[in-house]
Order: sequence, then structure tokens, then C-alpha cells
Amino acid sequence: ARQKPRIGNILEINIEEVLRLHPDLILITPLTDPKSIKKMKELNLKLYLMPEIKTFEDLCREFILLGQILQKKKEAEEIVLSCKKRLELLKIKIPKPSPSAFIQIGINPLFAATGKSYIHDMITYAGGTNIAEMDARGIYSREKVIQVNPDHIFIVTMGDEPPETMNPWIHFAEMKAVKTGHVHFLDANTLCSPTPLTFTSSVEKILTLLL
Repeated sequence: ARQKPRIGNILEINIEEVLRLHPDLILITPLTDPKSIKKMKELNLKLYLMPEIKTFEDLCREFILLGQILQKKKEAEEIVLSCKKRLELLKIKIPKPSPSAFIQIGINPLFAATGKSYIHDMITYAGGTNIAEMDARGIYSREKVIQVNPDHIFIVTMGDEPPETMNPWIHFAEMKAVKTGHVHFLDANTLCSPTPLTFTSSVEKILTLLL
């Protein structure tokens, strides 16, 4: 994938580069620049809007639908079934009682994965309890995290940012997660580009960290 030509990112698209590559289908998201979408429609390019994914079931449904569009529905269904079987097998390993966890996906401001995100689903499938589940916005105060004092803190790395610069918790040695060495880093490339396979692999990794 690193050797493939870059045509932009999740927000912006280099339309000239897209035209040069002659794609049969272009996947866009609700975050894609509306001006770019309008331009591509004017150029009669075939677009498919990927809706916001909030749960594992959302992810599986869209994966199969995309497989159908690409004439790979059977293969997509087999992948989804395999992932669901792997997740089912994890249930016997889930820790009791359920450890509490805070999932940090942004540092400035401090941003948490709430109950309305597939990352929350990852924690749940791994047997953890997300302390920000009921939060409406996701913007979280450091003081609130310290007050709740979760058993584990998961930090989603961002780009080339060194992990240590994204860890404000090392200064709070009395927090349970810090004291027990349960501040963990998760790779954004895997976590933030969800497929049924990467979702399942992430759950398996998170479970090993919760045990």
C-alpha cells in the first residue's frame, strides 16, 4: 500500500490524479470535501458514499455491500463469518469483573471514544467497560479521567507523532493505569481504517492487554 500513488486523504482528493488513474469506483465518506464530491459528480465519476461506521455490525454490513458492488460478495461474507467466529471464541477469555478503560483518540483537546463509535465496540468485545460510553461529545477533561481512575488507558497514536508526546498520564503516578503499567498504545493505521479483519485483530490485541 505504501508504494501505491497517493491521491489525497480522507478529507481532500487530488482530482487530477484520480482522473489520471481512471478508477472504476471511488469510495468517499461523510468527511470528504463537498466541493470535491460535486466536481467528481460533474465529471461523471462513479462514487460510493461510505456511511459513518458506529458499530461492528455496521462495519460488517457495509463490507458485504461493498463486496457485492465489487462482485466479491461471497468472499466478503466468508470474511465476515470468519471474523464473527473469532470474536465468539474470545468470550471464554474475557476478564471478570470487567476492567474499566479510557480510550484516548486525541490529545489537544483530549478526545475520547464514546459509546457511539466502533472503537467502543472493540473495548466491549474485549470485555472492557468504556468510561466514556455515555459521553455525548467525546471532548473529555483530564480531571474527569483522573477522578474516574480507570484500570486501563488506551492511547491511539497519530501519524508520526512519538507515542511519549501523546501520553499526558505519566505525570499522574497515583492513577491505577499508570501505577500498574496499563497505559497502552494502539496503532491508528490499524484502528482508524476499519475492516472486519482489522476490527477483529484489534479486539484480540486489546483483550491480551486487558488480561
